[in-house]
Amino acid sequence: MARSPLTPAAAVYRLVTLRRLTLLGIILITLGAWAAQALSGGQAYGAGWGGSLFVVGLCVALLVWHNLVFPAGWIEALSLPLAAMTCQIALGGLLATGVIPGAVIGLIMMVLFPCTVGAIASLIGASFDKIPKGEITRTARVHLDVSAAEFMGWEHLCAGETTGLRRAGEENADGLVPIWHDFDCPTEENGFAASAPGQSPDRA
Repeated sequence: MARSPLTPAAAVYRLVTLRRLTLLGIILITLGAWAAQALSGGQAYGAGWGGSLFVVGLCVALLVWHNLVFPAGWIEALSLPLAAMTCQIALGGLLATGVIPGAVIGLIMMVLFPCTVGAIASLIGASFDKIPKGEITRTARVHLDVSAAEFMGWEHLCAGETTGLRRAGEENADGLVPIWHDFDCPTEENGFAASAPGQSPDRA
């Protein structure tokens, strides 16, 4: 399926929706630039604000582009500024030693940044499943301009009747009949759960 074009309205909506994540990324990137300058004694991006602003602007532009194109990729959107901050601190530390040539430091940064992004993204992704989460209950209400009797005919249910995994309550004073659909959780007993990770039961 072709991806829908990114319209100006959609771009504004995505940026506003992800404003907290974007702001956090900008703060992390800025802290990294400040730390690089502080550790290196002003060697990282040169004297003044020009070099630091260029690096911060470049990283922020990359973050904003990512949030526009991949608004659901919050792990990568968090990994990018964290990696930028980490690599800038490493850059300041390497420059402070004064024993590593600038060309070598540049090569190190070119390798270190993507590796750091991947490592942080993997760490966040692996730890996300370990975070305890509460249960979410979703309730949907649909209004149909038909009588309860006509709808029950569509559902093949009668008020107060249970058919398979579907249950119908009693009709109330407003003529409404509540309907529940029950779902079995996958288990070894009902045959829906695999007997081992990565394996599925044979199907006819």
